[in-house]
Amino acid sequence: FDWTPNSALKFSATGFYEFFRNELVSQATQVAGVSYMFNAPRSEHRGVELAADWKFYPGWRFTAAYTYLDQYYTEYTEDIRSPGAGGTVFSFNRAGNKIPGISQNELTARLGYEQMWGPLAGLGAFVEVQWKDSFWMDNANLQKAPGYELVNLNVHYKTDLISDYFKSLNVYFEVRNVFDRTYVASANNIGNTVTAGGLEGLSGTGSIYAGSPRAFFAGMKLAFK
Repeated sequence: FDWTPNSALKFSATGFYEFFRNELVSQATQVAGVSYMFNAPRSEHRGVELAADWKFYPGWRFTAAYTYLDQYYTEYTEDIRSPGAGGTVFSFNRAGNKIPGISQNELTARLGYEQMWGPLAGLGAFVEVQWKDSFWMDNANLQKAPGYELVNLNVHYKTDLISDYFKSLNVYFEVRNVFDRTYVASANNIGNTVTAGGLEGLSGTGSIYAGSPRAFFAGMKLAFK
């Protein structure tokens, strides 16, 4: 669904509901850096995507995009053996549990300016905020990785070229993760354990992948005729 009440404002909304059979999910092992894939017989993904684009003043533009994503098992029984020789095998019904590694809520918002006239026409900049919600790290939904917010900055310049070979030049400079936040970018699914009495826990495995620290990027693009 798209709605454009005037030439400066646009809203968009998209809903979805997906049914999966034999979905493959990656899981870490007790060996650092080694993982395997397991088969979830049935699962469902549902959510909504909302977006807004507002040109509220000449040269200025605000955009935002929000996603709600709910992924969960509808059929999956996990067998876990308790420690020790001849340990008991316990079966756990994961139906209704959230699929690990999926942030339910994500938001990106950007405020930018583009010079549209004069000797500085083509010069622009924007500040961007990215927010990602926490996510489950195991099939039993016992442990979550924390959410995070990042701020990015961008300055760019685009101009047409008077040349027999080149059409335009675009140069940019970016600072990502301006405030140098420490965050969990992603994580492998952590395996669950079970005691002799059937109490679930978490295996001690290296699963977390750290996000990038503050980083600087510069580049250019040439368009050929």
